[in-house]
Amino acid sequence: MIKIFHTADVHIGMKFNNYPEPVKSYLKEARLDVLDNMIKLANEEKCNLFVIAGDLFDNITGIDKKTKDRVITALNNFQGECVLVIPGNHDYDNGMIDLW
Repeated sequence: MIKIFHTADVHIGMKFNNYPEPVKSYLKEARLDVLDNMIKLANEEKCNLFVIAGDLFDNITGIDKKTKDRVITALNNFQGECVLVIPGNHDYDNGMIDLW
């Protein structure tokens, strides 16, 4: 049997402009923590595939290198057979289709 962990609309890098700075930073970090926790759960459940069905990022052009590296590290920590990231409209809207 194949076990698949499926998620979507993680929106890493969301700006949270309507919130004051301490809350804004907390919410940005929380999105990365959620990705780490999903990978951890997928590993605990011995999933074969980890699928992100669109909008891993909120705005790909606004993501700093540190955040990109953290996302790559999180995805590399998946112990199953394959990570599949399907780009959504937020992932390639800004001329970054070559990333995918």
